Amino acid sequence: MSENVTKPTIETLLERLNDFRESVENRFSEVEIRLDKIHSEVNDFRQSVEIRFSEFEKRLDKMQNGVEIRLDKIHGEVKETHSEFYALRAEFRELKAEFHEFRSQFNQPA
Repeated sequence: MSENVTKPTIETLLERLNDFRESVENRFSEVEIRLDKIHSEVNDFRQSVEIRFSEFEKRLDKMQNGVEIRLDKIHGEVKETHSEFYALRAEFRELKAEFHEFRSQFNQPA
């Protein structure tokens, strides 16, 4: 009689263990599916960020080239203005010397 009482209990335990195993396997499968989905979303986001970063780098390079061209033009104009300024100062000194010479002609007794 003890065999009859024990046997259904063991079968019941085995069935419960098997059900539990299936439940755990199903949960692991669900977690795996979720992780795959998250991995895919993260990968898509990473690719999107890389594309945007690449576009940003291109725009930044274009801006940098434009700024460098403008700075070169400004540098050239400053050099030209600088040399024109020195030429103007030299001409002004000559004019000043000529003016003093001209003025001195009228200040001398005749």
